[in-house]
Amino acid sequence: MNDFPTTARRQLLRRPAAAAYLQAHYGFGTEKSLAKRACVGDGPPYLKACGRFALYDVDELDAWAQRQLGKQASKASAFSEEAA
Repeated sequence: MNDFPTTARRQLLRRPAAAAYLQAHYGFGTEKSLAKRACVGDGPPYLKACGRFALYDVDELDAWAQRQLGKQASKASAFSEEAA
């Protein structure tokens, strides 16, 4: 019997895999754009592993991508009405 807590493990992706995940699921995101956003501070949250590379949690990637997509609209004029 082990003494470790029974919690679900997070799925962590390195930057190239995170970019591929975003492309496959949302149609945007590149390795370079994730790197730039990490420097600027407006990208998805990540962990720094061994002080060398970023690890992105899949759940955090999904949440961040959803925020980037914005609200759904049923017609194009809905966007111009919001801006007015």
